[in-house]
Amino acid sequence: MVSKTVLFFGRKLRNTTILNYLSLRENQKLKSADILCHCASLGEYQSLIPVLEKIRSNFPIKKIALSFFSPSGYLNVKAKNIYDYKIYCPIDQKSDVDMFLDQINPSLIIISQNEIWPVFLAEIVKRGIPCIYIDSYFNKTRRNKLWFWLNQFSLSRVKCFFTQNKEVSYFLKDELRAQTQAIGSIRKEYIDQSLSQKLSLPLLELFSNSKPLIVFGSVHNSDIFILSKCIDQIIEKYNILIAPHDINDYNLRVIKKELKDYSISSYSQGKMEESSICILDEFGVLKFAYDYAEIVYIGGGFNKGIHNVLEPAYFLKPIIVGPNFSKFQEAKELNQRQVLFEVSNTNDLINKIEYIANHRDDIQESYSTYEELHHFPSQVIINFIKTNKLI
Repeated sequence: MVSKTVLFFGRKLRNTTILNYLSLRENQKLKSADILCHCASLGEYQSLIPVLEKIRSNFPIKKIALSFFSPSGYLNVKAKNIYDYKIYCPIDQKSDVDMFLDQINPSLIIISQNEIWPVFLAEIVKRGIPCIYIDSYFNKTRRNKLWFWLNQFSLSRVKCFFTQNKEVSYFLKDELRAQTQAIGSIRKEYIDQSLSQKLSLPLLELFSNSKPLIVFGSVHNSDIFILSKCIDQIIEKYNILIAPHDINDYNLRVIKKELKDYSISSYSQGKMEESSICILDEFGVLKFAYDYAEIVYIGGGFNKGIHNVLEPAYFLKPIIVGPNFSKFQEAKELNQRQVLFEVSNTNDLINKIEYIANHRDDIQESYSTYEELHHFPSQVIINFIKTNKLI
């Protein structure tokens, strides 16, 4: 437990939780690096992976430091072959930022997606350190416009914003007069690469052959509640695979309690043919399980926000989500292409499942244009780095 106070934006903080969180940034072993790559958490790191791999192959002797804002990213990233060491980003006050940059002394900074730290950005501009943003998808909100206005001097001096689409690129040009390139989603590139070597799942193949399969992936208890109200109608025509977002005893008990009137099997026990409902209780299987689905429901939309839609999209599956998805650029794009469908209640869920069953050909046709997007946007970034001699 941390008992002392910590300065944060000039204020003394005494809350134990915050102090413990901020203490992760104290006494870090910072070493010099040629390139500093920053991401908020695990999702932003996935956008960095193809770029890190290409930097490593094109500039093998350059040292790479990888910084995180969140422990959930820092603790789950272990691929040391594409970076030299990982750290937490500094608290955004001048003394911490100065110490951080003094010790790392990078020649290039790469920021994944949308992180804006005012003091940090102002300091790297002052020091003349080149900075690029990758996989950016800033939305046209009042908050973003205000944030851009407050940090316009620093952001307008970013070497380039590599954006996921032209809409974001035009937005940044209008607001910041910044250099931008719309190159497509780097995270999509990462997902495509990670799923290109398909994993055969014989149990799921049998389960999906007896009846068409709906996969409920990364679900929260709020998603299970919606499902529980209409499961009778679904299992008449479909088998159901349920994968909780967090596989733990509590969540497994909640699922079984909400669906207590039904026979439920567990993937790990292998007797899936005995029921129409199976719980996926093994890590690392879900992203490959989508290949066996007729329809995919991605959880979190009745909570803080949906989870990864790019994995089922790789397999060209119709996707259903709850209402909270507007912050996720990939989901918005899939929704615009009419391959991802929003539901707000149980009746919506039944209606969307029926709609998808009756419009499969249309959905596959809509997916054909999605597949035409850039497949290797990371190479565009490497070419820019080389052309501008940033490394």
